[in-house]
Amino acid sequence: MVAQRYGIAVRDITLYPFGGVAVLEKGSSPALPLDGGRVLRALLEMKLGWERATLIASGLAKVIAVAMGIWAILGGQLILGAIAVMVFFGARAEVVADQVRFGLAGRRAGDLFNRSPLALGPGDGIHKAVDLILSSPQRDFPVVLGNQLLGVLTREHVMAVLEAGASSESVAGVMARTFPRS
Repeated sequence: MVAQRYGIAVRDITLYPFGGVAVLEKGSSPALPLDGGRVLRALLEMKLGWERATLIASGLAKVIAVAMGIWAILGGQLILGAIAVMVFFGARAEVVADQVRFGLAGRRAGDLFNRSPLALGPGDGIHKAVDLILSSPQRDFPVVLGNQLLGVLTREHVMAVLEAGASSESVAGVMARTFPRS
């Protein structure tokens, strides 16, 4: 009934204990992540492959979302604006999900972690941690004494020490001593 009040043609309404479901005469928008966008991507995938189909369907969804957003602003329709934002970011999330899926395809968990992490000793100074941060992509550093893990030093720990002006601090005074263990 609400849809009809806003001029949307309704073919049928089925009532359930939890509410009603209307079959609308309007088609679904071909915008990912909506159903119409998924159908469009499936059709494109038959000729272009999954990755290319996702990029095209996502691009179209973003164009539709921007148009919806402009329409919402001009018409003062807050809910349509919220839907436009959801469609825009949902389309981007579809692309990111595919990039992750294809990037991880065929890899084992062991391929994805650092088998030789750079480590610090408890007596090392923060300056050594800064050198490691600047020279490697590693974000967290185990603090070890022999074969015993004493703690973990993160970039955030190092940044906090540097911001406080305590750059002469040792790693042992800054590291996290409690952390998840497997």
